[in-house]
Amino acid sequence: MFWTLVDPHSELEHFEYEPLGVSREMWGLANWTKKTGKQRGNGKLGTPEAIMDRVFANLPVKVTEEARNKAVEGKKLRMRTALTQIDKEILECLETLKKSGFKIGLISNADAFDDMFWDESPLKQYFDDVIFSYRVRLLKPDRRIYKLSLKNLGVMAKEAVFVGDGGSDEHHGAKKVGMTTVWTEYLHTWDEKTRAEIGKYADLRIENFKELTEYLIG
Repeated sequence: MFWTLVDPHSELEHFEYEPLGVSREMWGLANWTKKTGKQRGNGKLGTPEAIMDRVFANLPVKVTEEARNKAVEGKKLRMRTALTQIDKEILECLETLKKSGFKIGLISNADAFDDMFWDESPLKQYFDDVIFSYRVRLLKPDRRIYKLSLKNLGVMAKEAVFVGDGGSDEHHGAKKVGMTTVWTEYLHTWDEKTRAEIGKYADLRIENFKELTEYLIG
């Protein structure tokens, strides 16, 4: 979802870490230690409260109740903005695919904050199936999460096209189950080392969603 369909609006992240008196770098490290990141995505930290308790515990500073509340509100502001302000070209692509009869599914490595405002998102209307990893306790590139999506949609892997920005080795996982893979760099471009790795498993690379529409519909 993020960097494929949704811009996470990193420019708003200061509303999360500034009330705590820590740097952006320190905040990032506290959020995404290997253990914390995995447990956010696999549902072991299955609520916003559990996530923030862990993140605050990872910080080398004492967090007051006031600072905690401001940081949480800052996080919610960023997530609401991300999920409700969707790029027009992306929405137009989804609208066209939907009207053309395509079944559309979402597979997202996401935590309990990431889908908090999904019901308010203009994206929701276009999806026939939605999988957020923390809810099913599976993370890309685990084959099982792709197979679950295929089952829910009622399609075979050879009939499916997986589209993603390339994070979490997602194209490799999709290829393993037999899906055609499309790599989008519309919202995000990785470093060259990562791009080279993603390219090994991408059948097609696109720079905008008009290319995706042309590829799928002609």
